[in-house]
Amino acid sequence: MDAKQAKKTLEEKKNQLEKQLKESNEFPQIGYSDDDNALEVEQFQESVGLQRNIKSLLKAVNKALKKIDEGTYGMCEVCKEKIESGRLKAFPEAILCASHAAEKAKR
Repeated sequence: MDAKQAKKTLEEKKNQLEKQLKESNEFPQIGYSDDDNALEVEQFQESVGLQRNIKSLLKAVNKALKKIDEGTYGMCEVCKEKIESGRLKAFPEAILCASHAAEKAKR
């Protein structure tokens, strides 16, 4: 994936994540009974975990966009070699080659 195509893909992903984050911040008032309050708390807890995941993905997307601007997109941050094209196609915000990503996952 070339940088121009990656930038377009990443910007679309960024917009989608920002929309999801905004939507996850909206909490409807379900009611006033104890059961309603319990349901609201449960939904809030689920939303907090979702927001954490979205923020993490958004951070990775922003980092990849910055790398495009700096001219270092597609280079592994550890070994400085090119990240596999298939990996970038599947995961355009990747900052590690497959072998270093696997090492990191083992830790």
